[in-house]
Amino acid sequence: MKTFTFFSPGSEPVWGSVLLVHGSGEHVGAYKWAVDQWNQAGLDVWGGDLPGHGQSPGKRGHIHQFDDYIDAVDTWYEAFRRKSHHLPFIFGHSLGGLVVSRFMEVKKREASGVILSSPCFALKVRVPAWKEWIAKSLNVFYPSLVLPSEVTTEAVTRNIETRRIIENDPLRVKGVSVRWYRELQVHMQRNWEEKVLFPDVPIAIHQAGQDLIIDSSAPKKWIDNVQLTDKEFTLWPGLYHELLSEPERQEVMDAMVKWMKERRP
Repeated sequence: MKTFTFFSPGSEPVWGSVLLVHGSGEHVGAYKWAVDQWNQAGLDVWGGDLPGHGQSPGKRGHIHQFDDYIDAVDTWYEAFRRKSHHLPFIFGHSLGGLVVSRFMEVKKREASGVILSSPCFALKVRVPAWKEWIAKSLNVFYPSLVLPSEVTTEAVTRNIETRRIIENDPLRVKGVSVRWYRELQVHMQRNWEEKVLFPDVPIAIHQAGQDLIIDSSAPKKWIDNVQLTDKEFTLWPGLYHELLSEPERQEVMDAMVKWMKERRP
């Protein structure tokens, strides 16, 4: 499946590149502030909209299999490598964090480093029992049925302006399908079971301390148990799920850029 792709050149002298993978319901255009920051720091930014998101084709909030996301990122990566001489830093937020982790485990691509922002390794938000029952029952008979999301804008960020933007964003996806939910569960489990497959590249996980969407302890447990030479975990106390939308986002961004500069190709 072809997907919408994106490129934004960094300010000269360019010393590196970021491959950006957005979260559930989002699109690459929602990362304008982060892209501007990376560009100003001398980083090219590549990325796109995952299937069923933003300007990419596919039913909104639905996938046939999680591999659709992995394959989309692999396509972006291949296109990026053909056009850039920089080995990328791969960034993923929330669902994008899980996608990047699974992408690295499955595809084993080279990277200057991996940065995960509040990666969706386990859910904290509770799905009602009736939705769990529906998901199990209809995954076979009506997998594309889209149900409203349990995630509210108030749970995403403390930034009032960002909440307003999210609520009025016509490209924002506000529900997920039965199959999407089942595939998410399967690959959160596989991410733990197959962590040994993650290639030995530098990795930094930045986790929101007041995350109301994902289980903030899961990324710490994962990175503590993965055998990598260069790994780093940072917990941001009091910050909500979308670290790069929070009032303290500049501090988070500065830490990410500093980490990348220390590992520049």
